[in-house]
Amino acid sequence: MVAFGVLSAEIFNTAIEKICDIIQPEFDKRIGFIKDISAAAVILMAVLSVIVGIMVYWKYIL
Repeated sequence: MVAFGVLSAEIFNTAIEKICDIIQPEFDKRIGFIKDISAAAVILMAVLSVIVGIMVYWKYIL
């Protein structure tokens, strides 16, 4: 279930990056910050999915 959350976050990240590229095709620090924040959301979701996976399989890991 959380894997779909990671994929959804990646889709939103890609959409945000494409919109930013359309709005400002030249390099802009503000656009770079927006892209970094959206990428950080994907990373946080991926970390959450790892934590959930560990919680689910904890009894099998030990």
